[in-house]
Amino acid sequence: MGRNRKFAMLGSAILGAMMFAGAAAPAMAAEAAPVQTTQHADVQAAPEGAPVKAIALAVATQITNTSNVPVTLDVTGYDMSGHRKVTLRPGQSQQVFGHSYTGHDIEGTMTYPDGTQVPFWLNNPYIGQPIAGFGDGSNWDRYDETERHTRVEAGHSFKVVREADQVWQTMPMKLFTIAIAS
Repeated sequence: MGRNRKFAMLGSAILGAMMFAGAAAPAMAAEAAPVQTTQHADVQAAPEGAPVKAIALAVATQITNTSNVPVTLDVTGYDMSGHRKVTLRPGQSQQVFGHSYTGHDIEGTMTYPDGTQVPFWLNNPYIGQPIAGFGDGSNWDRYDETERHTRVEAGHSFKVVREADQVWQTMPMKLFTIAIAS
C-alpha cells in the first residue's frame, strides 16, 4: 500500500471514531445525568419590526450633498440596488442598499467639478462592526451604532454616522448616513 493511501485510511478511521464519539457522547451523558426540575422564564419574542441581530447583514446608506457644489455619485449596491450614476446637487440625497458575500456591500466614487475623484465603500464583515472608508488606502473606521466620524480624503470632508440598525422590506440592515461636507 502507498504511503498516501495509508494516511488516508488512518485519517478516515480517526474521523470515523471522532464522529462516533461525538454522536455517542450526548446519548451517554443523557443516560448518566440526573433529572432536574428547574423552572425557566418564558421566552419572549422580539416586538414586531424590531431589528434582528445577526452577523453580515446588508448595508444601507443615504448620501446627502451638503456642500455647495454638485457631486457626481457613481455607486453600486451589490445584489440589491445595483449600479447607478447620479449627480447630487447641493441638498440632494441618494439611497443605496447592498449585500455581498465576497467584498464590499456598497462601493463607488464621488467626482467633483474640478475632476477630483474620491472612492468610498461600506461593508458589514462577517465578524466585527460595519466599516465605512474613503480613498484606496487606510482611510476607514469601524462603527458601533450611533458612532460618528469626520473623514477627509483628497481635500474633501465627509461626515459619517452609523445609525441604529433598521429593517427595510423585512430585511434587517446596518444603516449609515454620509454627508458630503466639502
